[in-house]
Formats: sequence, structure tokens, C-alpha cells
Amino acid sequence: SLILKQEVLLATALVYACSNNGQKLLCRVLIDPGSQSSFVTRAFVQRLRLKPSLLKSGININGIGGISKGTLHHVVNLNLSSVHSDDSVTINALMLNQITSNVPRHSVVHLDWSGLSGLQLADEHFATPGPVDILLGADVYPLLILDGLGVSKILDGRLLAQQTIFGWVITG
Repeated sequence: SLILKQEVLLATALVYACSNNGQKLLCRVLIDPGSQSSFVTRAFVQRLRLKPSLLKSGININGIGGISKGTLHHVVNLNLSSVHSDDSVTINALMLNQITSNVPRHSVVHLDWSGLSGLQLADEHFATPGPVDILLGADVYPLLILDGLGVSKILDGRLLAQQTIFGWVITG
């Protein structure tokens, strides 16, 4: 039987989210084009002091295998901005208690990160486990990824670096 021991890196970014009083709070986002919707944790909404809007009819959330994960009843409008530039995006995110466990699950030790030199990373701690406050799904993915030449790089035959409005994200 096949046993997978290698940790896989998911695309994370550190971004600012604007609070109700205009204050910018740092948060960690997971960029996941495999998700149809974007999500935010209830705890982060409370930290931002935002008032979620009640959906007239809840949205059923299904996970792998079509298994229902429940119905969500609140949505929040969020303005997210880069810590490196003036780039920003406004999104609607469904509110839930927890998006995922820490990402990555374990620290990733890679002997040669030299392929990343010169890249403005969206999350300099991408290889260190940490909580995720917001998941950005396919509903906003095209607004995040930059297009043109030189916006993606294959590193070490295993990692993909993609340039986003928040900086370079690492996947693989």
C-alpha cells in the first residue's frame, strides 16, 4: 500500500482585512480554487467587529464525497489588501466556525529554497503551521492571480510559485 509522508504546501497569504472602524488587521488566507465559495471564521469576523448579513435561505455546504457539512446562514463583506502594495479586493465570504486545521499540518523543511530568492512572498511563513482566518475560493480566484509572462514558476520540479495581488504564493 502507498503511504504518503510528504507534506503538501497550500497557497497561503498574509493580508490586511479592514475592520468596521477602518483599522487594518493582519490575517492569514488560504487561496483554494477548488472551493466554490469563500469563507471567513466567526472569530475573525468578531475581531473585525463586522456585522454579518443574514441570508434569506441558508447555503448547504458539501465536502469531499458530497457529504453535507451543514448549512450556513451568514455572509460578510470584506475588503482585503496586500501588505506589500496598494492592491486590494472586496469579497463576500460565508461565515463558519472553523475553515481548517493549521496549514501546513507540520513544518516543512526543504533543503533548498534558493528558487524563491527575489520573490516577494505573500506569506513568508508558508512552511510553518498556522491558523487560517479566510479561505478565498474560485468565486474570487481570477481576481487574485496575476496574468502575463513570468507570473508562475516551477521550483525544484515539485513546487509552484504563482504571483498574486498579495505577492507570490507557494503550492506543492
